[in-house]
Amino acid sequence: MTAFCILAFTSPVKSKYFTHIAQHAEKLGVTVYHLTPKNLTLTSVDSVTGYKYECGTWVPTTFSLPNYVYDQCYYATKRTKAYKARVKWLKEKRKITFIGNGLPNKWEVFQAAMKVSTLQPYFPFTTKATEDTIFSSLKQFKTILLKPVDGLQGNGIIKLHDSFLHIRATVVNNGDEITKDFMTHEALLAWIFQEKKEYIIQPFLLLQDELNHPFDLRILLQKNENGKWEERKRVIRKGKQHTFTSNIGSGGSVIAYEDWRLDIPPFFEQSIQEIIHQLPLCIEKQFLPLFELGIDIGISPDYCPYILDINSKPGHKIMETSTEEQKEKVYEAPTKYVLYLDQLKEWRKNR
Repeated sequence: MTAFCILAFTSPVKSKYFTHIAQHAEKLGVTVYHLTPKNLTLTSVDSVTGYKYECGTWVPTTFSLPNYVYDQCYYATKRTKAYKARVKWLKEKRKITFIGNGLPNKWEVFQAAMKVSTLQPYFPFTTKATEDTIFSSLKQFKTILLKPVDGLQGNGIIKLHDSFLHIRATVVNNGDEITKDFMTHEALLAWIFQEKKEYIIQPFLLLQDELNHPFDLRILLQKNENGKWEERKRVIRKGKQHTFTSNIGSGGSVIAYEDWRLDIPPFFEQSIQEIIHQLPLCIEKQFLPLFELGIDIGISPDYCPYILDINSKPGHKIMETSTEEQKEKVYEAPTKYVLYLDQLKEWRKNR
C-alpha cells in the first residue's frame, strides 16, 4: 500500500491543513503518517514514533518511515535549525524520496532565476548585502530593504532610509515595526550584523494602495497527478496600514483576487502568465525537483509586476477564500503527486 509521511514541527492534531491532506489521502487509499524531526534518529528509519491517520483521527504510533516524505519544516529559529542535520541525513537515504526538495536561501534562488533573460524585467535590483553594497544602494535609491536570506513571514526585514542627517532603520519583528536612528555608518553596521545574519538588498518600491496598505499578489502553484505545474490559487495579500510588509504572518489579510482585479490592463495578465510558465521550470533546472511554489509579486501603480519572493514551502492560509473545489485540489495534491511518483518508479523499474 502506498504511504507518505508529513515531516513537520507542528502537531498534526493542531493542523487543519495536515488533517485535510490525510482525509483526502484516505479516500484515495493512501496512508498518511506524521513525524517531527525531534523524533528522527540518525541510526534507523525502521522504527520512529509519530502519528498515523486512521478512521478519521491521528493516532500515536511507532512505524517504519515510508518511501515518500512531504517536508513542511521551517528552520527559522535556533531551536529548529538544530534538527536540520537530521533531515539532511534523511534526504541522503536512497529509499526515501522527498516530494519537494526545498530551495536554498533567497540569494542563491534569485541569482539562478535572474539569469533567465525573459524573467529579468520582473526582478527588482537585487544584490547581496555587504558593508559596501548597503551604502552604495542607499546612495542610489535613498530607501532600501534588507531581507534575511533565510527569512520567514516577513520577520527580520529591515527598511533603511537615508535622510542625510541620519539613517532611519525599521525592522519587522513578529508583525510589529521597530524604528531606530543611526548617526554613523559604523553603528548601523554593528546593529545590522549583530546576529551575523545574511541579507539581500532590494530598493524600497511603492507597492501600496490608495490607503497606504502594502499589498502583493501571492500565487500558489503545485504539481498535478501528471507531474505538471498547475496554478491553484492567487490572492492579494494586504498588510497593515502605514507598514511595509504584507505577509499574513505579520498581520496581513487576504483578499480574493477576483474581487481586486477590476481594471487590470491585459499586459499585466500576460506578464503573470509568463512568470507562472517560466519561473518554476528555470528554478528546477538549477536546483532539485519541487512539488509546490509560492510566488510573491509586487504590483506598481502602473501595473508593472515585480517578483519579490519565491518560496518552496508556501503557507496555505490563502485557501481560506477558496471554493470547496479549489480547496479539494490543494488538499489532495500531495497524495496524487505521490501516486504519480510511485507509478513513475514502477515504470522505470520495469523498463
